[in-house]
Amino acid sequence: MESKKYTVVIPAYNEEEAIISTIEGVKGVINESYEILVVDDGSHDKTFELAESCNVRVIRHEKNKGKAAALETGVKNANGDIIATIDADCTYETAKIRDLVILIENGADLAIGSRFLGRAEGLKLLNRAGNWLFSSLISLFTGQKVTDAQSGLRAFRRELFFRLAVQAKGLDWETEMTARSVREGYSVVEIPIEYYERVGTSKLHPFKDGYRMLRGVLRGARPLSGIRRVLVRNIINRHIAPGSKILYIGLDGGSLVSHIADRNTIHFTGKAESPIAKNIIWTENVDTDYDYAVITNLQDVIEDVELLRFAYSHLKKGGKTVIWLSNTNAHAILSWFMLLGLIGKIVHIRYYSGNITKILEHTGFVPVLFERCNLHINILVIGRK
Repeated sequence: MESKKYTVVIPAYNEEEAIISTIEGVKGVINESYEILVVDDGSHDKTFELAESCNVRVIRHEKNKGKAAALETGVKNANGDIIATIDADCTYETAKIRDLVILIENGADLAIGSRFLGRAEGLKLLNRAGNWLFSSLISLFTGQKVTDAQSGLRAFRRELFFRLAVQAKGLDWETEMTARSVREGYSVVEIPIEYYERVGTSKLHPFKDGYRMLRGVLRGARPLSGIRRVLVRNIINRHIAPGSKILYIGLDGGSLVSHIADRNTIHFTGKAESPIAKNIIWTENVDTDYDYAVITNLQDVIEDVELLRFAYSHLKKGGKTVIWLSNTNAHAILSWFMLLGLIGKIVHIRYYSGNITKILEHTGFVPVLFERCNLHINILVIGRK
């Protein structure tokens, strides 16, 4: 397959009235360094056949999976390192695609075409109000001004899609992606665009999708996580010397040490279920000379001795593993909240506090510290190689 530098991903679901015009509009503003990739998300009309007739790459979902799944399919199958996305309903100004791509090449992490910096004559009043509300909430929670978090015209590097670990499944994808980008310190730039009345039938359900977008704002901006970070910051800082090289192992993308990434080198390994901060290095090639290995979510893996051996093997002599986990008693209380339906599902802890130092010793570490933190909600354990 011919290599391309840029990929324009067009997610489409039942857009037979607009898909050809959208593709031709994109073709009119790109050059040979671009590819166009249409992802037909299980359409019941002629969207797939019409897209194929335009001589572009087309991938088809047998069943409708939602916009987020269509975008993920497009990004995973893209040849380009820089991705631009645009909806298939002729609402967005295709001429701005190259402007957004140039912003990414000049250092921006996420470039968005904002309808509210330009003209949004095709946007209905209710949708306009919802977009203003969600963008304003992101601005409030993150401290960075965002005018159009829901815009489907945007560009970013392919890696950013995976670093952000967006959880949205539908039309709230853009909202959550924007919030997570700003929250994790990525550079988000907006430019004015024109927005036109859509061709065909809208898939947006204002109240149902509005609720999902609100959840996307909260998942992405995480307004309450700032409290957690304040509680953890001083505790972690006391035990990690500035200028250190740190290996982070966990599911949360390095959130417990992102605040010290400006004065340390931090490598994250594994699959993140939460976004990875911009200044944390996501790597599959783990070195063997780390000063610290920081491990979180250990309630999921404490019995996996191989994980602790993995951390041990990648520390320099005298290096330390710093383990942050839930206290057993506090976790039991959370389990009751889960049973009552007040919080989501949590993984049952399979150990008692006293087991932790024994497991460290078993894998070769010398226990250095065992401390209950945050009103005994968490436990901090440190072992030295």
